[in-house]
Amino acid sequence: MMVSPGEYHQFLFLVKRITVLQVLLLVLRVDLERLSAAPIKMKEVWVKLLSNTTAQLEEALSDAFRQLKQLGGRIVEVKQTEHSRNITSQFRGYLYQDRLLNEWIKKECTEILESCWNLCGEENLKEGHHFFDKTT
Repeated sequence: MMVSPGEYHQFLFLVKRITVLQVLLLVLRVDLERLSAAPIKMKEVWVKLLSNTTAQLEEALSDAFRQLKQLGGRIVEVKQTEHSRNITSQFRGYLYQDRLLNEWIKKECTEILESCWNLCGEENLKEGHHFFDKTT
């Protein structure tokens, strides 16, 4: 069966997205555990933020896996090396090998978190809104 370029690009996008989300969730779980034990003043707020973010990302990961399966693909194996993650995936009977550099994964994780958190309302700050202004 011939694979269209659009389907292949969607498959590749989903494999990368799943890999990045898995790494990000691992990191957030470790950070959440460390944060829970840290003696900081606003712990409850940070724990709630990370817990809610983790729940959203778990849902996004589940959705990406579902989409990958519907497309006819799956991830066969992921191996971590010193500088990259090597991914073996299968799409419509063909095996594919991809290598994602750790620095690229870190950049993607950062972008996802910034998107989830919307940079703490940066738009509001740019527009002149103030957190303590009762009219906004």
